[in-house]
Amino acid sequence: MSRTNRTSAAAAARRAAPALMLSIAVCLGAAACGGSGATGATDSTTLIQVVAAESVWGEIATQIGGPQVQVTDITGGSASASVDPTAYRPSPADTKAVAGAQVLIVNGAGLDPWAGQAAAADPGIGRLDVNVGDVVGVTPGGDPYLWYEPAYVRTAAEQIETDFAQLRPADAAYFRQQEQAFEASSSATDEALAGTIKSRFGGVQVGACPGLAAEVAGGLGLKPDDAVTTAQITGKQIKVLLCDAQAADSASRSLLSAAGSAHIPVVALSENLEPAGTTFQAWLTAQLQQIDQAMAHS
Repeated sequence: MSRTNRTSAAAAARRAAPALMLSIAVCLGAAACGGSGATGATDSTTLIQVVAAESVWGEIATQIGGPQVQVTDITGGSASASVDPTAYRPSPADTKAVAGAQVLIVNGAGLDPWAGQAAAADPGIGRLDVNVGDVVGVTPGGDPYLWYEPAYVRTAAEQIETDFAQLRPADAAYFRQQEQAFEASSSATDEALAGTIKSRFGGVQVGACPGLAAEVAGGLGLKPDDAVTTAQITGKQIKVLLCDAQAADSASRSLLSAAGSAHIPVVALSENLEPAGTTFQAWLTAQLQQIDQAMAHS
């Protein structure tokens, strides 16, 4: 698959400056540049420290970096897998992790403002920040669930690869190979499934809890009604209800309860990888399959 949406040369130059400053600092602290006393991200005996605001981007970074990276997920950890990234409040440990990161990946686009604030509060030394929303051109107010758009995922993966290669140039070919393998495996199934849903059910109205579910349904060509009422559900005016698995508000709970009583199929969408340990590809494919099957049997 051809590589697209590469970072511009000017942007790359700006991003390279902090890493250059870090390299100079390392050299000054060692007997000679590249000597045995040099340490840091370019040292193959150390792991590149990556912090991701969401488990989605952390898992993608893990696939691209392989055994050369150590990834810390903030809202995707075992203690916070059910947390809405928008409402999350970082702990002191989270703030410390951000400060110590060599690569920081945030979703942006208004989904995780706390992550941007934490990054601005402590820019670190030579840290490379990946704001996916900025990279793909989605600003706050747009659809922030960027991982459902294959083109956005490809662009983000390419940027992560570029940053890893910048920190460890000797392994650039390895990171490129890993990114290409990820790209091939993630697009082969997910793009086909999304295309199937659009072609089979495009324009079909579905009920959707506000937020994630409505955005996902719209992105798949469905016609989401995010103002759906319990009366519409009990009257079976909709055939499928999509809802955020993390939704805890009373309105969403009422919709889910009504759907259960009316035997309306419900598709629960998650903003974090579930179950723990699953890959991005398996997680996304499972959600798309659930939507396809629910639509087909409604």
